[in-house]
Amino acid sequence: IRSSVVGGGYGNKSGTSMAAPHVAGLAALLISARPDLAGDVEALEAAILASVLPLTTSEGCGGDGPNEVPNNTFGHGRIDALEAVLRVTRPMPGLSRAGLALAALALCGCGRRALSPAPTPI
Repeated sequence: IRSSVVGGGYGNKSGTSMAAPHVAGLAALLISARPDLAGDVEALEAAILASVLPLTTSEGCGGDGPNEVPNNTFGHGRIDALEAVLRVTRPMPGLSRAGLALAALALCGCGRRALSPAPTPI
């Protein structure tokens, strides 16, 4: 993950120190979409884990098998913020995945800037 580094500039880092801010940001996004989830650690964890794309490795870090999830390289895998938001918002029957995504953006207000037209220069 590209991140700022001590002394200025940017560098590539990995590990839990880089993953934790992403997971915390996703938890905040889920609470934004569903304020009733605030403080419900179990529900937040369940939504995040249910939306993860499992990743495996043949590195064998710490004795992991090639098909084990979680593992010591990728943990449970890569989080999918859109999928997590879709899981916690109440889907509307008959909507496609794209329709659900737009509904989720509308519910949390995340898409206001992205969906509004650009201002016309004067």
